[in-house]
Amino acid sequence: MTNLVIANHTISQYNGFYSLNDLHRASGAEKKHQPALFFRNAEVQDLILEIERSTNLQNGEKSIAYHTIQGGNSKTTKQGTYACRELVYRYAMWISPKFSLMVIRAFDALNTGAIPCLAKTTADDRRLSATQIAQIRAAVKQVTSTGAVSYQYLYHAISTEFGGNVRYLKAEQFDDVIKFIHGFSVITTTHSETADYNAFWRTVGLLEHDRIKEEIHDLQKLVDVVSHRLLKLSKGTGLLFDALNEQTTGSRMPAKQRYEQARAFLDKQRCLD
Repeated sequence: MTNLVIANHTISQYNGFYSLNDLHRASGAEKKHQPALFFRNAEVQDLILEIERSTNLQNGEKSIAYHTIQGGNSKTTKQGTYACRELVYRYAMWISPKFSLMVIRAFDALNTGAIPCLAKTTADDRRLSATQIAQIRAAVKQVTSTGAVSYQYLYHAISTEFGGNVRYLKAEQFDDVIKFIHGFSVITTTHSETADYNAFWRTVGLLEHDRIKEEIHDLQKLVDVVSHRLLKLSKGTGLLFDALNEQTTGSRMPAKQRYEQARAFLDKQRCLD
């Protein structure tokens, strides 16, 4: 088989399909030109459906416009996305007119005649049926109904684990997808137990906070009492100082009478405080 070479990069092939990952590297490998972003384009999805529909009408057989290979099974088959010739052209146009022209000229340089667009679908390449997709959605709904994991997060996890949107997964992956989804039930339980454990310690913290707050309040009251008593003692000290300064000599008042008057004076001052 003659190799397709673009910008000194050999483009890997698989059953008549061409590696978009290799094309991405040949174009400069900019992040914004990754094949995954290309497939998110609504027009590209419409093109894929039209390619598959028109080819099915011509051949009367189920066909697909691209393959996604996980891991790779030999030195000649690398993991990645392999697309038909029409989709390769569209990908090149999506990147830039300059790169599109390079791809067209590279195909012309092959000079091998017509290259079949779509390969026949084997049993291993069949996509999930509508019934299987419905079962997957039901399983997702069951797991997400607890609220421990979101609908969007679980679908993102499925896409990451199996390399694509549920609609484009293979029928042979169905059992693994279902097991993966129900595996989140275990994770959900674990998360719930963790949440209960954390809730317990949050409760402990709140109770301890209330106890400390109450103790601080009691201590503050005690501090206020002590402060008030210290203030009164300070006033008493001042009163004593004034009494010493203003004392007169030679007083002939009897000691007992003087004591009683002094006591009455101090009691009156304390009542005023």
